Amino acid sequence: MVEMDRSKLIAIVDYRIDEQISERLDGFCSEIIKTRPHPSLMEPVNGHPDMMMMRYDDSTLIVCPEEYEFYHEILQDKGIRLIKGTNRLRSKYPADIPYNALRNYDSIIHHNAYTDNAVVELATEDNLNFVDVKQGYTKCSVLQMENHGIITADKQIAEAAGKLGIDNLVVQSGYVGLNGFDYGFIGGASGYSQGCLLLTGTIDHHPDHEAIQAFVSAKGVRLIFLSDKPIYDYGTIIILKKEKK
Repeated sequence: MVEMDRSKLIAIVDYRIDEQISERLDGFCSEIIKTRPHPSLMEPVNGHPDMMMMRYDDSTLIVCPEEYEFYHEILQDKGIRLIKGTNRLRSKYPADIPYNALRNYDSIIHHNAYTDNAVVELATEDNLNFVDVKQGYTKCSVLQMENHGIITADKQIAEAAGKLGIDNLVVQSGYVGLNGFDYGFIGGASGYSQGCLLLTGTIDHHPDHEAIQAFVSAKGVRLIFLSDKPIYDYGTIIILKKEKK
C-alpha cells in the first residue's frame, strides 16, 4: 500500500460536512474545500460535490458552468486543471445528473444520453470507452477504489463493471443516511486516494459490513472511518492531487 502524501492532496466536500469528519480528513489532506449551496439542486443534495462536478483524473475537474468561476478562483494556483461544463444544473432528474459520471480505467460509466458534453469531448479525445447504464446517479452509486475495484448496490453497474474486468462487490441498498430521503448512496459516503478508502462513518449497522471490510482488505486498501456516526451520503469526498504549475 502506498502511504498518503497529505501535502499534495486537496479534498472537496459538502459544505455541511460533519465537524468530526473535517477534523479527521485534515490528517490526510493539506486543504479542505467546502462547496456552496447550489441554488437549483434539491436541498438535501445541493452541496454534493458529485452533483456539481466530475473528477476526471487526479488533477482534472469538469465543473458545471454556474460554479466554474467559484472553483477557478480557489483552485487556479494549485495546478488543478478545471474545465467548464456545458449543462447548467436543474432540480429534476435527469437535469441534475450531467456530471454524475464515473471514470474507471479507460471507460466512462454513466447514463450516456445525459452525460455533459464537456465530459464526452474530453473522454473522446482520450479514446475512452463509453459504457451506458440506466442509473443516472452513477458516481453516487459507486464506492470506487481506482484500479482495486468498486462496491455498489446497483446490479447493472456491477455487471457492466465486470464486463470491463473491474472487480466488484454488490451490497444491499440502503443503510446509508441522507436527510430528506429514505436512504443515500454508498458512493456518496466515500472518498479514495493513494491506497486509502475514506468512509464518512461506521458501517457496523450495514448487513454487508463484513463483506465490505473483507473486500477492501483483500485489495490491500486501508479503510479509514472519518466519523463515529453511521455512514452518511455527503456526495463523494473528491480528492485531487496538486500539480506543479
